[in-house]
Parts: sequence; C-alpha cells; structure tokens
Amino acid sequence: MRNNKKSQIAVFIIIGMALLVFIAFFIYLNSEGVEEQQRIALETTESIPEEFSPVKAYIGNVLLETAKQGVLLAEQHAGHITADAFTIIPNSPTESEALDMVRGFAIPYWHYLASSNGCTDNCVFASHKPPLCKPGRDCISSGQNSIEEQLENYIVENLPANLDYAPLEGLGFGITVLSEPTAEVLIRDNDIAVTINYRHNAESDGRKQDITVFQAVFESDLAEFYQLASDITSYAQNNCFLEQSAMNYFSGFMGLSDGALPPTDGRAEIGTSSPHQWSIRDVEDMLRPKTKEAVARIGFFNTSGFVWPETDEAGEYEDLYQGLLDQQVFYAITSGYHEATAKASYVPIWQPYLNIRPHNSAGILTPDEFGGGIPLLDAFTKTKMYKFSYDYSFPVLLRIEKENKAKEAHTFIFALEANIRANRCLHEGISIRQQANVGATGICEEAFRTHALELTVIDDRTGQPLPGARVSFDILASESCPQGATSAQGKAEVSYPPVYGDSAFITIEKEGYARASVSQREFSGRNSFEVRIRPTKELYVELWELANESYSLMNSAGSLYSATALRESLARPANASGFASIDITTGYSGYQEQHQRQAVVFSGGNFSPQTIRLVPGIYNISIFLESRENVSIPEEHERFCVETGLFGGCERYESIVKPAYSITGGYLAGGAEIVGWSIPDYGALESAQVLRLYLFRHPIPLNYGDLQEMHAIYKDRSQMNPSFITPELVS
Repeated sequence: MRNNKKSQIAVFIIIGMALLVFIAFFIYLNSEGVEEQQRIALETTESIPEEFSPVKAYIGNVLLETAKQGVLLAEQHAGHITADAFTIIPNSPTESEALDMVRGFAIPYWHYLASSNGCTDNCVFASHKPPLCKPGRDCISSGQNSIEEQLENYIVENLPANLDYAPLEGLGFGITVLSEPTAEVLIRDNDIAVTINYRHNAESDGRKQDITVFQAVFESDLAEFYQLASDITSYAQNNCFLEQSAMNYFSGFMGLSDGALPPTDGRAEIGTSSPHQWSIRDVEDMLRPKTKEAVARIGFFNTSGFVWPETDEAGEYEDLYQGLLDQQVFYAITSGYHEATAKASYVPIWQPYLNIRPHNSAGILTPDEFGGGIPLLDAFTKTKMYKFSYDYSFPVLLRIEKENKAKEAHTFIFALEANIRANRCLHEGISIRQQANVGATGICEEAFRTHALELTVIDDRTGQPLPGARVSFDILASESCPQGATSAQGKAEVSYPPVYGDSAFITIEKEGYARASVSQREFSGRNSFEVRIRPTKELYVELWELANESYSLMNSAGSLYSATALRESLARPANASGFASIDITTGYSGYQEQHQRQAVVFSGGNFSPQTIRLVPGIYNISIFLESRENVSIPEEHERFCVETGLFGGCERYESIVKPAYSITGGYLAGGAEIVGWSIPDYGALESAQVLRLYLFRHPIPLNYGDLQEMHAIYKDRSQMNPSFITPELVS
C-alpha cells in the first residue's frame, strides 16, 4: 500500500463509504458490526464525545486492516513478517537458513542442520522458530523477537502510511497528528487484540478533541496454527519421522535390476559378471521424484481431512503393505482433533544434498569385491557386495490450513529439513551407525507404548551419572524409536510396547562411548534399570608384516626367544603398494554392548579411517592383504597314473599341460586371523596412542601348488602361532 497510491485511494474511498454506513448504523445499534465496535469500545479506556466517534472508528478500521495484513505475512513466512534477514544460498536450500520456495519468497526453517552438509561430528542444529508472545507473557512460548513484537513493529511502521485522512476531511473533520504511534499486540486463543497509542487532534465545528487510544480485535487461528506447527516440529525432531519415512519408501525401489536404487542391505553376487554401477548424479535424479512421493504420503492424525491409508494389495503380503502405509501416519498432534488440514510437500526442483559411499573419484558407485585372484576359480570365489551408505538432506514444506467463521481460508507455512546420514536419521549428539529399513512395527505409536521405565546411565570408568546420552527403543535392526537424552542426573524416561520380547532392545549412545544395548528380557517387569557404558579410547592404526622368511626364523627359534622380541627385530611396516582390509569386531565382554564391527582400509600406505575407538574387552580381528604386484606362473606338466598293475604300481602314465599365465590384478598376499585378543582394563588403554597390528605375508607364488595353498597359509599360521601376531598397544 505504501507504493501504490491509486489502489490506496480506491481502498479508502471504499472505507469512506463504509464509514457513512457505519454512522447510520451507529444511530440504530442493530448490526453485528456495531456490536463488535461496541465490544471494542468497552475494552477501550479512553472515552470521547459521540460526535468524534467516526474518527475513532475510521482509524480503528485502518488499524484492523493493517494488523490483518501483518498476520497474513507472519502466516506466510513461518511466523516472521519478513524473511529478508535469513541467509539464502541460491540452488542450495540445505545450506540455507530458509527455503526459497519460489524466488524471493522464503520460508524459514523451524529445524535444520546449521553445520555444513559435510560435517562429520559435533554437527549443530538450529531453529528460526520465533516465540509466539513477548517476554513475560503466559503463553505457548515467549521471548525476544516474538510474533507479537513483530506485529507491533509492523503496525508502527505501516499504519501512518496506510492512513489517508481524506474521507474524514470530507465529513468535515480536520485531523492533526501529534505523536508517533506505539502498539501492543496480544495473541490469544481465538483472536488477536491490538491497541495503539497514536495521538490525534480532531476538529469539527470549532470543537477540538484529542484521540489517542485505538483498538482492534479480530478472529484469528494464529495461536492454534503455532501450536500445531510446534507439535509437528517437535515430533519430527525427536522421532526422526521424515527421515525414517523417506528411507522406508526408498527401500521399496532398491535392488540390482535396471532402474533400481543402490541397495543398503548388503546384497551379494558371486562370480565374474560385470558389476552393477550407478553414478551419484543419476541416483539423485531418481531420488527427487521419489522424495516427492514419499513426503506426499505423510498423513497427520487428528487433523481435518485425514484418511487412514489402506492398501489395495490382498493375500500373503497384505499385512506387510498395510504396515508400510501405517508408517506414513504422523502422530505429532496430541491435543485432540483440530478442524485444520496439515500437508507436507517436497518439490523436485529443490536441490537436495546427496552423497553415497562407497564411490570412486568420478562419483561412480561400485560394489566391494572380495576373494578371487585364484585362476580358474574366480567364478566361484569372487564376491561382489552391494551395500551403500546414503547421506541425503532435503527440505520439506508444511502447510496448516483452516477456514475462519467468515469462511476465509488462512494458511500457516513453515519448513523443516530432513537429514539422513549413513542410512539413518542425523540428529544432535548421535553416533551414526548403519540401520536397516523401517519395519511395520508401530513401536513409536503412543497408544502401544504402555510400559514405562526409568533408565539411569552410568559412566563405567568414573561411576558417575552420564548426561546427554541418546536413548532409543529398537526392534533388532528394523526400527528405532528415539526416547530423548539423559538428564544431568543421567536419567531418561523410556516408554515402550511390551510385546516384542527378546527382539527388542534399549540402545544407549553417546559420542566417545561404546554403544550399549539392553535386551527387553533384562528390564521387563521392572520400573527402573541401570546401564553402565564405557568411554572409548581413540587410537591410530599401524600395520606391520612378517615375511615368509621371518616366520621361518621365529618358528625354528621355538622357546629360545620370546615371540615379541623376535617380532620386534623381524617385522616391518606393511608395503605401501599393498591393499588390506581390516575388520575389528567386539566379542563378549560382560557388558550390554552389541557386537560392533569397525572396518579399516589400508591402501597406498594410508589408513581410512586413520583412527578407531576401543574399550576394554575381547576382540576378534581379521586382516586380508592383497598385493598389487604382477605374478607370472610358468607352464607345468603334471603326470598322473591312468593304469595300475596287477601287483600294484603304475603301468601307464599320462600327462597334462598347465599353461603359463600372468596374474595382473593382484593376488592374496597374506593376512591374519586373531581370535580373543583382550584389553584387560582402562589402564591398558590410558597411555596408548597406536594400535599396532601384525600379519603373515605369503611368499610370492611361483607355481600352481603355491596358488592352491595360498588361501590357507595365513589362517594356518594364525592358528599355530597366534603369539606371533598378537596386537600391541603402543604409547
């Protein structure tokens, strides 16, 4: 209105005409509009002569329209009248503070990852959800830069420009403005009350009157909108619903067929067929429309228009399909039924963030390959494992809509950001681990969570309560229901359905600690339970090898020298040209820790990752070494008996020729199998900086016999002489 004077004049001509109607109605006091004005007048502390009432009514009407315009802007921008202050990075909504829904129309996030998409630890989340009410108000939420304060500022800035006194002058009033306006806005359950102090002097027929206080009260569902949006945001933040729903939906399109998404569940192929490959760019193109479909399926229970989804499938898999649909229902709204609709959407033009591992430098996803390298047996020994880890972030737009009594539709719009890392929800303080797809269990449904447990988490080393540990209730690897974090006293309230028995666990996670899981059979029927979790020690990894001649010397020395002393003189760092995969798995330790696998790759002289985390306990370690050297096997003639004499002995021989060939793709060069290695206590870890691992290196294969024995050499040596390869903790 400030910049369009023609439309402003037209509006105020209409207001002037309405004012004449108001004056007539004011005489008879028999219309709803007059009754509303009477109600407003009763709330006004300033009384004025009746002849100046048109002035007060006119300015009050302009105030009403200005306030309504401010509320409309706040509804359109997630509670912010303007979103100009928020950082928008073009074509990168997941690195921005607001979703640029269409160019120049930004919707601030009420929950988003403030750190860069590539953060690996200590990731920071933020919110641009404003308080509803001013500081000190007894309200849903109160604080600085509240919606009430924003509306007050908007009215103060825009009301003077919106006021055109020509209609009043046409009625014979002279108007003089004597002060700057100040405003007070109160957002209440079903309406909004606005009061301004804006001193005017009105003159008519030689009489003057100061008029200072103006008021408008109008119906508004803003408080209800805010409550519903807050409930949805809190539910999404604490229950990871957006992320789990998306991954669950995507899982139905994963596989090894043409057009399928890369799988996350570890599908294997044996043989030498060409591997399936994807580019990250192609996967992103497939994910965008599927993200739109996944988000559109979300339903909000307890809202108008919600219809429970029902599957069209019948037969053996009907329950499975129905369970998948049930997972799309949002139980965020716990305050009862609301005559409002709530919808979530994603538009494929919004750029997501996507990274999938493993991939090569060109962004091509290929499987991990194991085994092979033995001529003529590759078709039976080479295994391709398709197990990919998705890092995926995307914005979600949410709309809450409702008609007021005048049948005017109002929409409150806000945005959330979904963040998936390593196939599971990323939230503050989490230690990412692989997780399979969501099942149809309903473990997060409030109606099913009928059992309560007070959980106390203790630091095993200090014996003190541990705050900030994330707690979840899990069904094996199929579904996880977050339960929040432990308090300063190390306590968390857990609610869970009792029907899953030994397949259910409470999982406790905290950065810098070993993850612990407690089977339901351990806490079933109890009101409280204590879990001790153990702080981990971060160690660098070294890999040393014992060559074939070193093994022979150590073996022949027997008990004359200690294995450790001999090893120190004979072992050498692993050849930088080699490639090794190292699996470190926790064995049983007497604690409620899941068996955890840490994988380390040695390639080009470097380790990835460079460090691992260990706790006191028992470990099984498997090392597989591949040499990148070329090997030439000469031609061989093998003679065998085809006819035996009457009294034994061979009477006729035949021979076959084994052709010469070269191995150019690398071969199995050694390894180690370590079972039951123990770290006795925290003292053993305290000064350690490095985990030094040892392996047996095979001799270079010179003939077919060497090739046939190669796969068993390091395993046999590991069993016969385990002390030769006992890991070391090095300070």
